[in-house]
Amino acid sequence: MNPDQKTTPDPAPVSPDYTFALAQHDKIESAYLEAVAAHRAACGTERGPMGLTPDHVKASPEWKATRTTMDRAQRNMVDFNRGFLKLYKTEWKATLQSRRK
Repeated sequence: MNPDQKTTPDPAPVSPDYTFALAQHDKIESAYLEAVAAHRAACGTERGPMGLTPDHVKASPEWKATRTTMDRAQRNMVDFNRGFLKLYKTEWKATLQSRRK
């Protein structure tokens, strides 16, 4: 394989038991939401004229660390969902409908 080619990592392992897999999903999702909240707190309320985060904020070590954590949490969620939704598409759909009621 060419070393310049990007490969997609294998999805995170998903439990064959739906209730356990759902608990894994909820744990991964809550970790992602916590990482997003921490990143938003690190960004503060300062915005540039176009509504973007200013460069001096992006240069701070705190912003970089929370951004890395948030990106890893998102990647974990995407990888897990790839396998989770493949196995439990109909169960997940029913779960979402019951949560919306």
